[in-house]
Amino acid sequence: MELESILWMGYSLVTISSFQTLPVAINVLCVFISLVRPPAISLTVWRNSLSDKVQGVPMSMIIITSLLHKVSLYNSRWGVFAEISLPFFAYPISIIALPFTISFTEADYNAKQSAAIFLGSWISFFYIIRFYKSMRGIVTVGEWSMITCFASVVFTEAVMAKHYDDHRLFKLVSITGTIGCVIGCGVSTLMSSPFIRIPTLLASPLLTIEIAFWAYQAEVSKPACINWLICFLSEKEQYVPRFYWIIYWIVILVATIPIATASWFKTFAPRVVTRKWFHLVAVLLFTPVTLLSPELMFLSYTIAICALLVIENVRNDMQTSFQDFYLSYLDYEKDKVDQVIISHVALIGGCAFPLWLSVCLGIESNVLRLWGVIVLGVGDSCAAIVGKLLGTRIWGRNRSLEGSSAMLMSIIVCCCKSKEPWEVAAVLSTLIEAFTSQIDNIVLPIAGVLFLLKTP
Repeated sequence: MELESILWMGYSLVTISSFQTLPVAINVLCVFISLVRPPAISLTVWRNSLSDKVQGVPMSMIIITSLLHKVSLYNSRWGVFAEISLPFFAYPISIIALPFTISFTEADYNAKQSAAIFLGSWISFFYIIRFYKSMRGIVTVGEWSMITCFASVVFTEAVMAKHYDDHRLFKLVSITGTIGCVIGCGVSTLMSSPFIRIPTLLASPLLTIEIAFWAYQAEVSKPACINWLICFLSEKEQYVPRFYWIIYWIVILVATIPIATASWFKTFAPRVVTRKWFHLVAVLLFTPVTLLSPELMFLSYTIAICALLVIENVRNDMQTSFQDFYLSYLDYEKDKVDQVIISHVALIGGCAFPLWLSVCLGIESNVLRLWGVIVLGVGDSCAAIVGKLLGTRIWGRNRSLEGSSAMLMSIIVCCCKSKEPWEVAAVLSTLIEAFTSQIDNIVLPIAGVLFLLKTP
């Protein structure tokens, strides 16, 4: 039996004792199903991991169903999503039977309608990877299942929403702008000329936002996306105008980026330190804004992800100097130069996910909002640096006890003054980082969030 699968079964048992939900218990059975009869895996599509023959499927089924059931305490519609996710994983070859699962679900018509949208979008997003050669070999089945599942939930919530008031328009802009960016990236792959591809990438998000404003009858003057953004940045959030934080970000970037590019820094610092330097930059950029202006940070995360997707799409058309800078901090264990580089996008997405969830559910919790920054920007960085420089005792999947101890201690330092229960999330995140073969930027924040969500 896979060592990582045993860890995820233990994770399930802890989840059962914490949440006392029957569907999570079913996850343990699903893990055994995936081990006894693993899904058919095409190594031409998914990342080849000799240390993980089940491709992260136990991990994804446990995290997805557990998190959906936990969030259903805040939004009942998510409970229907969780019921669908169980047969999706337990019987991966019989997806055709899932519509019958929807029809027999004990829910009202609107819930079944949203479940059908969720199911159709999840299947579509999951299998679209087969049509993009640049996406092949960069994620496992489990990682892609989580990404597409939560993307489908967001898409379904956007479709089912009947109205967005002025205070929620930033969510509509974030969702539709990301959808437009993804569509633009897909369309641009069919274009050979960068002079056509770049305008397409830039125009697609703006066009989808304009259509969304029109569809939801938002009272914004034309051009809606530009005028709305100006008004949004000029408004105050917790007594501070949002555009002040733009100035703050510029100052931080001007002060930190030259250090990363300095020859003396690259000469004396190990490669792992130069890469993790950007994690420190992320902590400085994200922490104060997350605490004092969460709505701005909510939107900024989506803009950052869209910007990285655009850069990936036009990277081969850029000047050599920018290419060299962009690739000099690449983690060659996770990324390949000739494929889509996912670690940068995963870092931003991992930091963003707890904040997105907190804002969408209306949960006032600083630890939850900052969990992605804490576990990736601080904990994972300390683990990598200490493990590389001082690690001697190897455990897990080529991790060191010294590095894992440094990660746990750094998380404790960050959270020690909080009265919220974070201890279980800290310990389990440290264990998962040591034993998982999945992309930690994706897995760690989502796995920890389960134990930070309060029962309403």
